[in-house]
Amino acid sequence: MFTADNFRRIFDSENRKGFDLASRFFPTLEPLTSAVKDKVKELRQLRAQQAALSPDQFSQQAAALKKELADLKAHKSSSIDDELEAVSLKVLLDTILKRRINKLNVGRLKKRLKPYKFETGFEERRFHNFSARELQTIVEAWKHV
Repeated sequence: MFTADNFRRIFDSENRKGFDLASRFFPTLEPLTSAVKDKVKELRQLRAQQAALSPDQFSQQAAALKKELADLKAHKSSSIDDELEAVSLKVLLDTILKRRINKLNVGRLKKRLKPYKFETGFEERRFHNFSARELQTIVEAWKHV
């Protein structure tokens, strides 16, 4: 099924293979990815300067950087989960809509409704005005979902 958990498994699997799906499909996550990369770079630079620092200074600074890195990774992970949940919902709603449309007996109505998708309606901010009768028909169609 197209659940957020299954999408996350695919996402993690593809990332382990070296495919950066976050920047490819979710450009809004790019600042989070950059922040994680920058923090890793800071940690490497600190390790390179380890000889010049006292052991206490190094351990304190390393612990602080590691905590910041863990926080950034957790924030990025939760943002990815949110994005994948939204994708899952779009796929699920589109699947339910297609099934409902295919069950219709009226060919003309079926033909008019087929091009509609929740995903494109959401992304394009599409609005529709319905009469009271049309709205009642829509409500009846969705009662048993």
